[in-house]
Amino acid sequence: MSMEMMAGKNRINIFIAMEIILIGLIMSLPTGSIYGIPLKIVLLAASIIAFCIYKPKNIIKLVVVCIIVFSATALWLAIGMSFWGRLAIREFQMIFVPILVSLTAFFVMKKNAKALLYLIAAFVFFCFLVKFFTCLFFYFGIRDFDGVFSAYVSVFGAPFVGLVINNHLMRVFLSSDMAVAMVPLFILISRGNASKKLLISIFVMSAFTVFVGYSRSVWGVYALSCLIFFGMSVRKNGWIAIIAPIATVTFLQLVTSSYVYDGASHAFSRVASHNDDISVSQVIAESNDTSANPGAENTIAEAPNVIEMPSVKEENKASEKNNEIDNKNIEGQVDREDLNNSIFYQRFLKFNNELSDGIRTQQASALWGLFLQHPVLGVGLGGYDVNLIRSATEPYSYELQLFSLLPKLGIVGSLILTGFIVWCFIVLGRDQRYIGMLVLAMFLVAGMLNPYLFSSSASLVYLFMMREVVMAYKREPKNA
Repeated sequence: MSMEMMAGKNRINIFIAMEIILIGLIMSLPTGSIYGIPLKIVLLAASIIAFCIYKPKNIIKLVVVCIIVFSATALWLAIGMSFWGRLAIREFQMIFVPILVSLTAFFVMKKNAKALLYLIAAFVFFCFLVKFFTCLFFYFGIRDFDGVFSAYVSVFGAPFVGLVINNHLMRVFLSSDMAVAMVPLFILISRGNASKKLLISIFVMSAFTVFVGYSRSVWGVYALSCLIFFGMSVRKNGWIAIIAPIATVTFLQLVTSSYVYDGASHAFSRVASHNDDISVSQVIAESNDTSANPGAENTIAEAPNVIEMPSVKEENKASEKNNEIDNKNIEGQVDREDLNNSIFYQRFLKFNNELSDGIRTQQASALWGLFLQHPVLGVGLGGYDVNLIRSATEPYSYELQLFSLLPKLGIVGSLILTGFIVWCFIVLGRDQRYIGMLVLAMFLVAGMLNPYLFSSSASLVYLFMMREVVMAYKREPKNA
């Protein structure tokens, strides 16, 4: 392929730039609305209009694929509507909208490596901005945790998963964190020639975004992704994947350390963590990512028997007990507290993690019981156990999202889905696209532990998986 043709393929014109911004916002915004305005609906409509203008020849392809997706899920949508009413439609939207977003991006930029790189950068940048300003108000004492949380809810219409932990660090966990953690692998898959400045920017922003989410699985995925990027790019800016994240995390630890800001403000004072009115037990219930369902209502009138999961209260008590254990005898035991108050110690070694893991055990038992009620075709989309509800607004959403598809799809639907996933692995393996296989495997494992599979941020994963599978199936060159 000539250099002129390659330059034409990687050109960024006004339509591609518009799609990068629109799709980047759709993928990164934590909910479907801002101040009650259904922003993602507007962004998605604008993206499709731009697509129709720029790629009119691909409109039929987009429609055909959408019809195939609808046909594949129509049976379980109908079953779900018979059992759960409009909850089935809500979950179908949650599944379909990310697929539509990724399809639009796929047909616009599947062979434009430069556009894919800029889309990655836009996604990370927007995710970074949301967390940066959320943390900024807290760490500099502009607002306490309640104030920050209330302001966030008033803007986005839904909460983030957060709590105040030792030394008044604040957790801001969003469903987009897992996609951000996989960004180093997406850069490898895009096979674009990113500049050193762009790579440094992406890794610094992604490290910040991942770190303040304080999620064990996300940290692990990000560390593995960075190591793989380093190993495969060691001669071409591979060092950035190691140095930039380490420097960012070290800087954040220093900024939030009570040794640097001892007594400077309530956000950094170790002693204040015992005397403040802000309680570590302020654990916020799991975030409802309405991004896959723009404009979703905050209440569901027909949702029966909404029960608060007792494990959340238990986790609150455990957090308070951890605080007492870790912070007793403040004066004269700095060395011991330095270990016990380490955020890595809290997230990986503390016994309150057993309680969060216990939630998943409870869900596994409940979902298995639901499967046994209708094992062949399942209970359909929107299905849930009325005695174990994770979210009042999205009762069909569980931490064990992949496993929750078993009672919803039954044996028949699960075999079809499993067959499709196995086919994807075979196609990727046949063409030796091992990074694509790794991304798909990591994404599925993540979906076993948290509801990452069907959110707008998952569109980025869908996009790169579509691109890899299609190119592998057509046996296109890897540098195409």
